[in-house]
Amino acid sequence: GNPYFLEQLLEGFDPQTGEIEAVPLADLIERRLQRLPPAALPLLQAIAVAGQAVTLPEAAVVADQMTAAMSTVTHMRNERLVRLVGSGASQLVDTYHDKIRETVLQGMEAVDRRDLHLKFGESLEKPLSDEGTESADEPVNSRVYDLAYHFYKADDPRAFRYQLAAGQAALNDYAMETALEFLRRAEGIQPGDLDVSGQFQLQFSLAEALRGNEQFEDSHRVYESAISVAESNLDRARCEYGFAYGWAKQGNYVNAKRT
Repeated sequence: GNPYFLEQLLEGFDPQTGEIEAVPLADLIERRLQRLPPAALPLLQAIAVAGQAVTLPEAAVVADQMTAAMSTVTHMRNERLVRLVGSGASQLVDTYHDKIRETVLQGMEAVDRRDLHLKFGESLEKPLSDEGTESADEPVNSRVYDLAYHFYKADDPRAFRYQLAAGQAALNDYAMETALEFLRRAEGIQPGDLDVSGQFQLQFSLAEALRGNEQFEDSHRVYESAISVAESNLDRARCEYGFAYGWAKQGNYVNAKRT
């Protein structure tokens, strides 16, 4: 029932014997790559590491294949390795199927995957620095989720900063499950020398995400941690409000009133 896998079976058809050879997907991809120019593999790896549809210029920069990227993609498209999404200036390129992405990633060394993630992160970060739109305290921008993803996958120290920023951006968009996912990761990689302000921002944001996911007992515990490093009465009041809201949602109006 899957047209993609039917296509792969046809790739293994031997016209001499009239039989279909069972060929692993990795071997099929290798056969197709051998029919392509040398630039195809680095570009396909960059597209796979992107994790989602990406603009061709971004993938080409990461793969160091700026000169003939479009012709290479056209060849790979003919071989059913990649597909184009959208049209015009907003056109994106992606692997033809998730199995292509998985197979390409599995065939790469871990250090090579990390290097490409780092290149993606730095290529996305560079325009922000050039335009002066990024500061040490506010790295939030339209690509914050991509920055968080790539720097985290690259095991880069900047990952914490962007995981926190992505979590806070998701909170602002009321995407509570997404916020909790980013903030949990931020908590797991927080630097040992994180200042008190950063500790509060992490703990308060995490408590807010837990409350938004109705994990009230956990949110109360994290609000306590946030209060312990709060530097102002306003920050402490924000935590107390979170406590009260959580108690009220649980129907415990006695504790809510006391808070």
